[in-house]
Amino acid sequence: MSDYFFFYLEASIVCIAILGILLIHDRRHSTRQEKQIWFVRAIISDILYFISDLGWAAIIGGKIPPTRFPVVFFNFTNYVLLSLMAYNWFRYMAAALNLPKRNDPKIRLRYLIPMVVSILAIILAYVISP
Repeated sequence: MSDYFFFYLEASIVCIAILGILLIHDRRHSTRQEKQIWFVRAIISDILYFISDLGWAAIIGGKIPPTRFPVVFFNFTNYVLLSLMAYNWFRYMAAALNLPKRNDPKIRLRYLIPMVVSILAIILAYVISP
């Protein structure tokens, strides 16, 4: 399992580096349009996910002992970050496609519903069967 963690770590670092390059380039050479703001947020949430997922890989690879706290922490963090990633990419696409009423408060609330339901589902699953 040590090889598994090493290769997973290597792949995650490469992904983080590529996303970091995209982030730096966008921050230096972009106008602050709505779609670029959401693009930056999506990239940041992706980077955070890769960092959190490394913790989960460390548990599977035996580098972190699989006690209750790290397992629950990395599982919950990954789940929340995946929901955040989906939300940010959706908002980026809505801005890039210039969808009408995308900034209306009622519509923005609707965009949040899948993320909130997803997070509530993982919390409920933990409460029912920790």
